[in-house]
Amino acid sequence: MQQTIFHERFSLSLRIWHWLTFVMVTIQIFTVMVGETFLDWQHSSFVINAAAQRKGAILTQEQNREIVMSLRDTIWKWHTYFGYILIGLFVFRILLEFFQPKEERFIVKFKKGIHAAQKSNDTKNARHYLFVKFIYAIFYLLMTGIVGTGIWLALNNGNPSARDTFGEVRELHETFYHVLLGFLFLHLGGVILNEFGKNKGLISYIFNGGKE
Repeated sequence: MQQTIFHERFSLSLRIWHWLTFVMVTIQIFTVMVGETFLDWQHSSFVINAAAQRKGAILTQEQNREIVMSLRDTIWKWHTYFGYILIGLFVFRILLEFFQPKEERFIVKFKKGIHAAQKSNDTKNARHYLFVKFIYAIFYLLMTGIVGTGIWLALNNGNPSARDTFGEVRELHETFYHVLLGFLFLHLGGVILNEFGKNKGLISYIFNGGKE
């Protein structure tokens, strides 16, 4: 039963999507972390002032603010550009669900996990498989939230009528990314534990597609 559950096949399209999404999500989380830490107003203004003073220059508060805002605008522009790529990958994943082989579709695997958890004699592994599918379902929901709020922010940036809700949506967008960061660590931890546990070869499977 364990072989049936864990040794799945992954199409080339799904594998490419997986690694491209991993790279894009990592970059996006990095831009969020940089924007909220290194480019925080107090931290950045202190660093810029110190650098200017070492060169014998004195900046006014307004000049300092303009420099910080310019840096923040740059990092968020890159965040937006990479966000468009992430949106494209998300749409591709939705379309892939309809066109890839039936046994490789997520919804089919999810139903398989529910059935296995109810009927399998190997209850421990069956429940583990279903748990993994639940985690992936949460990931797709997170991606839906990130993409949805991201599109809204991109369309309403600078829109006066959306000024009252823009900050709230942006905070929600950032919260989704914080949760996604936790998911990323959970996912990597789970992969490592499985790779060095009973399910060796999991990493190679996502490279070669699960070929025997």
